[in-house]
Amino acid sequence: MITPHSLQDFEREILAAWRRLPCTRGHPPRTDHALLRSLYQSGLSLSLILAAFRLASARRSSDLPPVRSIAYFRSVIDELQNADPAYIDYLIARP
Repeated sequence: MITPHSLQDFEREILAAWRRLPCTRGHPPRTDHALLRSLYQSGLSLSLILAAFRLASARRSSDLPPVRSIAYFRSVIDELQNADPAYIDYLIARP
């Protein structure tokens, strides 16, 4: 499990993961920084958020336009909060 030490580390890791997603382009809007702060302050693990990115990306049709906001992933982040930790580990470990 990845544990960032500061809000800046947390944001940096999430934004780097965002850029690697096949369903996104460019940078998320500045308004997403408030969402990132909220996620960090709520104590959510970076691993859970990265797993949500992977799961939402896998569920998404490639025919759709690119995702423009981290807020798109919020429902999957919420869904995974109640998931078995082994499932999150499985999502992270998938190639």
